Amino acid sequence: MPISSSERTTRYTKIVAVLLILFGIALRLRTYLVGRSFWDDEIAIALNIRFRGFLALMHRLDFEQTMPIPLLLLNKLVVTLFGPSEFAFRLAALLIGCCMLFVCWVVFRRLFGNRVALIAVAITVICRPFIYYSSELKQYGLDALITVLTLWFVFRVLQEERLWPRLLLWGILALLLSQPAIFLLCAAGLVMVLDQRFRTSRPWRRYTIGAGIAWGGTFVALYFLSYRDVSHSAYMRAFWSYSFLYPTSSAFWGQLRDAIYTLLAAQSFDYIRTALLAGLFAVGLYGIRRKYGWEAMTLASLPFLEVLTAAACKQYPVAMRLVLFILPLTFWVYATGVITLADLLRPRLRPFAAAALSLALLGPATVATIRYVVHFPQREANRQTVAYIKAVAPTAPVYIAFDEYLQWAYYGDDWKDPQELRHKLAAAFHSRERVEFTSPATNPEPTEIVGKVPPPSGGPLGDRQWARQEAQTILELPEPEVWVFVPVYNDDPVLGHTFRQRQLLETLQDELKRGGARLMRNYVNGDSRVFLYNVAVSRASLHPNPDLRSRRTGSRRPNL
Repeated sequence: MPISSSERTTRYTKIVAVLLILFGIALRLRTYLVGRSFWDDEIAIALNIRFRGFLALMHRLDFEQTMPIPLLLLNKLVVTLFGPSEFAFRLAALLIGCCMLFVCWVVFRRLFGNRVALIAVAITVICRPFIYYSSELKQYGLDALITVLTLWFVFRVLQEERLWPRLLLWGILALLLSQPAIFLLCAAGLVMVLDQRFRTSRPWRRYTIGAGIAWGGTFVALYFLSYRDVSHSAYMRAFWSYSFLYPTSSAFWGQLRDAIYTLLAAQSFDYIRTALLAGLFAVGLYGIRRKYGWEAMTLASLPFLEVLTAAACKQYPVAMRLVLFILPLTFWVYATGVITLADLLRPRLRPFAAAALSLALLGPATVATIRYVVHFPQREANRQTVAYIKAVAPTAPVYIAFDEYLQWAYYGDDWKDPQELRHKLAAAFHSRERVEFTSPATNPEPTEIVGKVPPPSGGPLGDRQWARQEAQTILELPEPEVWVFVPVYNDDPVLGHTFRQRQLLETLQDELKRGGARLMRNYVNGDSRVFLYNVAVSRASLHPNPDLRSRRTGSRRPNL
């Protein structure tokens, strides 16, 4: 029996989809197998997992971190089985990233057809943020997966009212697995209220109201049990301040432009202007409205407005990792936009037009993504940096700059006594004063000095005063050599929140030089760097001030 042209097209489409998914898995495996060291947030999560048992992980996390409890327990199980390596900690993220490709294809194909699904999967395959977070100990890939599955449940209920109980239960589970799931669930709730069945069907109305109560109650409970401390943390609010919107500020339109740039994932589409992507997004929304109705368009667009509103209320930052959950919606809209434009032509030309538009959209991005994966960037190379310290001068004191003790403690301290390490972390984490840990003469471990936090906005005089005090502490050490360890040092001038850190480090180094210290070694790897100074010739260069020290000789506990 001959195969029809439509069956042949469907078969080819499936083959292309399988090849795309395999290509995406290969990209994610490549970045996972690099085995880069943990960076700051990953270390904070890893410390919680290593210090706590399964039951203790259900309480608020230390070090101002949050992660869905089921994902925490899964990571704890993997680490218990395979040991606390970076590969074990990141295994769940890898599996989630690979599953995302398959689920995206299945869900989008059943909801929106082969063509939209194929383009959406292709974009997902080469999206660099998705690749990166498939090899990181964070929950952002899971957020995106939950978005795709939530779309499936919502559309199925719109098609079959009898499936309402599944959506209600799924919404509760989605919130347990993903904090930003509330955005899409709110959009779904509005769609259900505006649906005519809310007025004509008592079961529909009862389920809608019940879902609102259940979802709202679950989110509020999770907020008070897990999210509230982090969301109200002065440190975290200051850290994310650049990602909020300030409507009354003169810089608001620039902030809004940057937020839209992030939500459109414009950085993932090389050589394509944001204005063109915004135009394609608008065409995609039009196509969704025309083909699937206003309910689908509301689901596709409302979460974007919710995120911008939350950012203006200083409740949710618009940063790529935190809005990764919204990218499946973005890619759905883009794919629909490509198909909508292609369908303006004659039927015979539509496949070629869709292929040409997809190639124009994804061609340069694919090349850039392959280069990105082949030369996968090392973020904070603290494992390698600490290994370098221990190989060159293992007994020299270590000065940890800018309150970044977690990175040193995880890779540089002794895990034979986890309880003592935990006490040290509790004493040093976000301490406003300088903290020093010293060892008995019989213990070869180096003295650790956690540098005092720089003033928030001290100006040139305040920064110089801070640098002079920190340099004096370093120069007063009795040992002839000292390491200055900087776990995070980003040279990218676009990242304005690191620019002042670079200035402060340069000022500190100037003060060390003025005090007679001599730079002997300088090791740089990724965003981490360490400097070895000889301070033996500089004892009299600065006047000692004992009030600036917190030394307790012979004890590894801080004198606070």
